[in-house]
Formats: sequence, C-alpha cells, structure tokens
Amino acid sequence: MNKGSVLQALGQVSTEEAGKVFREYLRGATREMLAGVMTEEVRRLCGEAYHPNEEGRYYRAGSAEGYAYVESRREDIVRPRVRRREGDDATQEVTLESYAAAQDASE
Repeated sequence: MNKGSVLQALGQVSTEEAGKVFREYLRGATREMLAGVMTEEVRRLCGEAYHPNEEGRYYRAGSAEGYAYVESRREDIVRPRVRRREGDDATQEVTLESYAAAQDASE
C-alpha cells in the first residue's frame, strides 16, 4: 500500500476504519524499514552484494525465517543470515543487532 492509496482509503472510510488502514500502512512501512536496516548491517559486515571479500571475516549465508515485533505484535519475517569465519574452516552464526532489537517486544 503506497502513500497515495492510504490517503485515498482514509478519505473513504469511517474514523474506526481509517485507524485500521493507517495502522496497516505503518506496519508495512515498519517492516520495509527493518528490511532496509538489516540489509545495510549485512552490507557493513560483509561488503557489497555479489562482490564478496574473500579475506573478510564475515560472509552472507542466505536467509532464514524469523520474527519481529511490530506494534507489539509478533510478525513472521525473512531475515538475512551472516556467518563469521573462526579459523581452521570453523564458522559461527552472527546475530544481527538490528534483528535482535526487532525481536525485543518491550521496545
């Protein structure tokens, strides 16, 4: 739902329905913002997409199902995965700070 369709919908519904439309728009915008923040954190750790730093400590490792709290509601999301090289071919999953923050229901 884009800004124009939200404004149009808000003008065509009751006050109660307008609140629902507005909250739905905010949830979508929050999810988009979270995806952008996680993408930027992955870029900061791993470098640009499709140009891996072979000697870097971190690397992209696909994605996984996860969850985040949006307006105190748990919502399923797809989160990026990052791994850290530990030496001797050992690796460890890295928890993105942005993902950890999104899982905190108290925020």
